[in-house]
Amino acid sequence: AAHTQTDIASMIGARRETVSRLLTQFAHDGRIVRLGRAMILVA
Repeated sequence: AAHTQTDIASMIGARRETVSRLLTQFAHDGRIVRLGRAMILVA
């Protein structure tokens, strides 16, 4: 069954909320800098 546009929008919204929480958590822990550097090295 095809997803309706509303279903897709709510799924994307939920994921964005989760990502925002994870980024906030990393920022508080001071890990975002290390994570960013690691991503740059890998890229």
